[in-house]
Amino acid sequence: MFQHQTEDYLSEPVEIEDVEPLVFREILHFISTGRLSESEMKSTKPFKILKVAANEVMATEAWEKVERDHPKLCLTTLKKIVETG
Repeated sequence: MFQHQTEDYLSEPVEIEDVEPLVFREILHFISTGRLSESEMKSTKPFKILKVAANEVMATEAWEKVERDHPKLCLTTLKKIVETG
């Protein structure tokens, strides 16, 4: 959606309805800097951020390696995502 400079992209605001504004802001911050804000890491937002990005994260080889090497960590992470949903 953001990669193609269509007329709508250039002139109309984009509404993201299924993500909290602060969570989306943090995702944009991460995309542009490669880091999460330290203040956000002390809240439940890391799990909300992961929930938004989970389809992308779980499709990577890195996630498969973590699943294989640390299954309890994956289960704990997924439980936290569900709890904060």
